[in-house]
Amino acid sequence: MSTHLSSATATGTALSNPDLLFALFDHLAPFSHADILQPGEISSQHFPKESCLRRQTLINAALTCRDFAEPASSVLWRVLYPGLHPLFYPFPGFHKTTGFLETRELDDYEQQFLASIPNHVLEREPSPAEWERWKICVRRVRCISLRNTRAAFFDEPFIPLLLHASAGVPILPSVQFIAFNEPRGDVVQTQLLHALIGPALSTISVYNVRPYAYSAHILDDLEVISRTSNNVERMLIRSENKPLSQNWPITRFPRLRKLSFDCLSWFPCRSMTSQLGALQELEELDVTYEAISSNPQTMAALDDPSPTTNGFPALRKLHLGASAFQAGQIIPSISSTSLQEVRVTTYQPSFRADVTAFIKTFPWTQNASSLRRLDLTHATNWGTLTTSPGDPFYAALFTMFAPLTELHALEYLEISCWSRVLSVSDADVARMGRAWPHLRRIVIAYTVDPLEPAEPPIWDPYGPQVARPSLSALANLAERCPALFYCEIPAASVSEPELAALEARAADSEAHDRPRQANLLSLLPARGAHCLHFTLCDVDRVARALLALFPSLYGVGRTGLRRPSLELRWPSRDSWNGQQRQTDGFRLLERLFELSGQVETFDD
Repeated sequence: MSTHLSSATATGTALSNPDLLFALFDHLAPFSHADILQPGEISSQHFPKESCLRRQTLINAALTCRDFAEPASSVLWRVLYPGLHPLFYPFPGFHKTTGFLETRELDDYEQQFLASIPNHVLEREPSPAEWERWKICVRRVRCISLRNTRAAFFDEPFIPLLLHASAGVPILPSVQFIAFNEPRGDVVQTQLLHALIGPALSTISVYNVRPYAYSAHILDDLEVISRTSNNVERMLIRSENKPLSQNWPITRFPRLRKLSFDCLSWFPCRSMTSQLGALQELEELDVTYEAISSNPQTMAALDDPSPTTNGFPALRKLHLGASAFQAGQIIPSISSTSLQEVRVTTYQPSFRADVTAFIKTFPWTQNASSLRRLDLTHATNWGTLTTSPGDPFYAALFTMFAPLTELHALEYLEISCWSRVLSVSDADVARMGRAWPHLRRIVIAYTVDPLEPAEPPIWDPYGPQVARPSLSALANLAERCPALFYCEIPAASVSEPELAALEARAADSEAHDRPRQANLLSLLPARGAHCLHFTLCDVDRVARALLALFPSLYGVGRTGLRRPSLELRWPSRDSWNGQQRQTDGFRLLERLFELSGQVETFDD
């Protein structure tokens, strides 16, 4: 190939072939242009070695392709994604020097990388013709990331040339995605940020500079961006788990469809939280609030006197991490009738708050026909709980989550409750099958070993009040829900009479040649500490009976290799510790693996 390319370079013909160039650069790119523009967070800059080599190849191609006419420049500028340096590669006088950056200021984080930062220089000012050609090139740029651009870069002498070249016109008029660290009031960085973007901008990712929290300057920057770009649809704000305490001007972006905050302070941001409901086109909201510590009386006194009503009319996906009180302030304002995915993690750091009130305020009925995925997690700090015999640590599943039975379109359900043991009977499992006929994945998880064990009789996870379904009930659920491929519900131990009933059921199904449920891949009746309390009268016979009913069941092999994950958190052998691997619950999964004849050829 090198011979053809060399001859092509000499003749100047083949290198202008767009098909050849697109194939070449698509092969070398660390990731595709289409992937970059997918909703959500941009791909990490920590590429594997092979991708780094490919990117270096692209950079070298850029340096050798300065004389390319269109369409070569078009392809090159679509592929080169990260950083500002590629903007200068077409200029003949731009190159790296043998020295290293000398800057008036380096923070501690940058200092450790000083030896690896080469200096870049632009030996002469570009000619008018070179500027015109450069403007043609930058019109192709769709995505740019300034995240890994060191602060020292903005001291380099060609930055003023770049700012001068803009002359009030966006430097990157077609850029759709930009990721940047907060300028923190640096005039040059702020000017460059404002000069780069244009009206085509649709996705913004903002990151704070470690180890600092956001400053007030970022609010001014977003105000300017909102006036320049009124088509922003996706915004990601990352703070490295440092609470955001400013009221961000989010409502300046009325066309937002997706918004993500990773750590908001509740009290300083209450007014902004109330305003979010006014975003008429917001479809996806992902927000986590900083944990607050107080008591029920204080929380009740802090209710918003003017809560938002009829908010979030277009919401389809909600990911919320908050205390039970905070969730109770936000969720009642949702007026959407098209929710498809809800993931709520509630926590109570200083006292045990029941999730029942939160469940009752959620608009389940108006979203019953649309909701497909529901993940509910409730956690409590065991060390600070106050308990009494009249307030036991167990609850019937449908006493706490009764409204969920109206969600007949539900396909994915996960309930994790780390403040109570959930009592699930055979009747409850039968109710699941009637309520959720389209179920594909179900997980009911709870702890049986609190961090701070309570004194009996308050804490007794295996007392007579706590029901666990039989393995036969779980088999009934799988048959009633033909699409079910994953079922994880803590079950009761299997006795000889129940095993005999399972074997008779399997034999009857085979004798009458009834169609079997072939979608069920994983059935976990015991996991974690529950394995130590779960027993089988005969592991081999139980495994054979289950495989006769569900021929696609997949257990856990003897190596650490994972089965390809159809869903996140698919369990591997490492999901059980050494003691748990000696139990009947884990041996059942090993035996299923052996009997199914699966071969461990999957990568991690």
